[in-house]
Amino acid sequence: MRSLCRRHAGALLALLASIAAITAQNWRLYDPHIRYDRFHLPGFDAYAYVAMVEHPTFFTVAPWGYRVLAPWLVAALPAVGSARGFYYLTWAALVGSGLLLFLLLRRLGHGLLPALLGTLAFCFSPPAFDALGYPFVADPLCVLLLLAFLLAFESGAGLCALSLLAVLGALTKEILLLPLPLLVIAARAQARGARAWLRAALAAFPALVVTLELRAWWQPHLAGQDQGLDWGAITRALGLIATAWQQWLPLIALGGLLPCALLGGLRRAARPLLLRYGYLILALLALPFAASVYVGTAEQPSMFFSGDISRLTLHVVPFLVVLCLIALDRVWPHLGAAPPPIRLAQPWHALAAVLSAASMLVPLALLDRYRRVDLSSVRDGLVVLATTRETLRTAARLERGAVLTFKPEDYRFVPRKSEAPQMGRMRWFLREGWGFQAYYDVKAMAMAAAEANVLLPCFAPRDTEIVLALTASPPTRVEALVNGQALAATEVDSSGAELVLRVPGSLLFRGDNIVTLRRSGDVARGVQLTAVTIRPL
Repeated sequence: MRSLCRRHAGALLALLASIAAITAQNWRLYDPHIRYDRFHLPGFDAYAYVAMVEHPTFFTVAPWGYRVLAPWLVAALPAVGSARGFYYLTWAALVGSGLLLFLLLRRLGHGLLPALLGTLAFCFSPPAFDALGYPFVADPLCVLLLLAFLLAFESGAGLCALSLLAVLGALTKEILLLPLPLLVIAARAQARGARAWLRAALAAFPALVVTLELRAWWQPHLAGQDQGLDWGAITRALGLIATAWQQWLPLIALGGLLPCALLGGLRRAARPLLLRYGYLILALLALPFAASVYVGTAEQPSMFFSGDISRLTLHVVPFLVVLCLIALDRVWPHLGAAPPPIRLAQPWHALAAVLSAASMLVPLALLDRYRRVDLSSVRDGLVVLATTRETLRTAARLERGAVLTFKPEDYRFVPRKSEAPQMGRMRWFLREGWGFQAYYDVKAMAMAAAEANVLLPCFAPRDTEIVLALTASPPTRVEALVNGQALAATEVDSSGAELVLRVPGSLLFRGDNIVTLRRSGDVARGVQLTAVTIRPL
């Protein structure tokens, strides 16, 4: 035991230093008056991820819904709430990242004390502090897996291990596909020419397949609906970035890490590092600004808050720490030769290869293809959480044969006035066509457009009867469609009428089906929905 402790004394010291530093950062953030739970959460990301923890196999909202690994880990924690679990995961990921960064620095030839100093610089960096302050995201786990990939790459662990880590990265966040080009360099250690490219392609294949399964197989109707390259929105976003440089420049400086890293990048010793990782460093530095373009719309790009910019730069901090230590070597010489590569035994290579290949079946085996309605246009966490909860709850009740009735007087929820645990009373079932923020309305459910949609959740498609109680003034003709298929129509006046839909099970699918009301004549005519009754036949 003593010999083992002496052999790994540096790693143990780095682990203790990471635990102490991250715990100290956590204590700086402690506020006894702030308590988050499954109803009270700080931001949109938190609501999206908590919804995923509660139902890990169901999709929520793009793009957060594709980042499944962090919610799976939180859901697997025993006797931990969906909100509290993210605190534990973030703490553990940052501590583990500090340890892996120490091992990476030692692998790159830095001395023991400078490597410990780099570990503390990471743990006390502003992005680590902001990540602890807002733990409901996957970024700390991303950094942990990124460092694990870099450590395996620098240690010569082999393509099989790198392939497995790439798959875990693909399950965590799409930006972890960026290190995949490094597989070509790793493959050249074993082969040359076309064989090296073939080996690299085979190693990257599982991660790419998993990414494709998450986006094109799990929710095929949403594939391609993520915001693309709208050059007008990008131009406007660049204009906002340029005009707000006085706000984001101090944040991107990361407490002095970036200027010091620039000095280190000018040294000859940094050239091998920049040749391998230069593209990755630039991409990760641009990540907060690229994300600000992504979350915005084509009409109005959105800028992140300062905490978001700092938190998203967490991914690049390990590279900046390495460059800072290279700059430090100019006044405190400590860089030495890198240790020889680690040669894993053949059984470990075989195990990593089997796990990497088997990982391609993970989405197929664990994910439920419940077809989720597109919620990406709603930037309201309460609405997303209420919709994901209540659609699954409603679908389960209908599967048990319950008769459900939705009336406007029973569904009234006002933000900042109604209690958060009552979010189930929100009109989550109203979609487009009912007016601005119809889910928060407390008045009559009146159509505000020529067409208006109502959600019909369903687990097992079966014959269903839907009764729509309507009133209209002046009288108008109303047609009802289910998933685009016209089923019935009737004349509606101020005395009211019932539109009865006999929906065959063949017309429904497992997911959020859409019932559409279409009125004829003048768009300004008002049609009110006074009740919806759903009865499985």
